[in-house]
Amino acid sequence: MLEWLVLIILILAILALIYALGTGFYFFINLILIVILSILIQKDINKGMIKYFLISTIITVILLIIPAFIPLLEFLKKAFLVELTAAFIIIYLLAHLFQFIEKKYQDTKAKKPSKKPKKTAKTK
Repeated sequence: MLEWLVLIILILAILALIYALGTGFYFFINLILIVILSILIQKDINKGMIKYFLISTIITVILLIIPAFIPLLEFLKKAFLVELTAAFIIIYLLAHLFQFIEKKYQDTKAKKPSKKPKKTAKTK
């Protein structure tokens, strides 16, 4: 009984995903992009970048909810990307941006000179 319920839910989820990705040629474009991004995200998470992806996921959700960013979504729709594919792209790009910012911050923090006073020879 439970197996049938899980099967029905799985089929409905797959149909909803297919409907969300569009039809025809655009379906394949979006599906290929999602598969490629999923593989890249999985590799990055295995490298220990999960904190960047969590932060970027939260920011992406906020971007998709706030009405001020609707022009961004409209632009992506003109590029034949559905919201799901656009969310994957935004999450991936933001995660790498946050990692870059943190590395630059750590580099500048390490290169910052110490504030110890220099010893100078006293002249008479």
